[in-house]
Amino acid sequence: FFFQAEDGIRDYKVTGVQTCALPIYRMRLAERFHRQREYVLVDFYADWCEPCKWADPVIADVLKSFPEVFLEKINIDVDPDVAKAFHVLSVPTFILFKNGEEVWRMRGFDVAPKVVAQLRNVIG
Repeated sequence: FFFQAEDGIRDYKVTGVQTCALPIYRMRLAERFHRQREYVLVDFYADWCEPCKWADPVIADVLKSFPEVFLEKINIDVDPDVAKAFHVLSVPTFILFKNGEEVWRMRGFDVAPKVVAQLRNVIG
């Protein structure tokens, strides 16, 4: 999967995750999200997904209102085990983590002002 670091995008490949290990795997990913920043917004997408492409500028606009939120993008075709671990059944799906705990989820996307309002309710 990919995540955007302050110095660019990094690519990680996850393989061999067994179904029985998914809760532990999910916990480890959440811990990693917590280490990155207090708030991490994970964008589950696919290259073939047109709504995912439409959501990119919306999310970029939303993140301007929340400089404390770190964006991580996960391609479900490259890392289906990650999507499975977080019960992502459709794309785009966005999950906001606070200190490694899921605090908000959105399937699909909406206009930036509505997403900003939703996140303000969660982030404050």
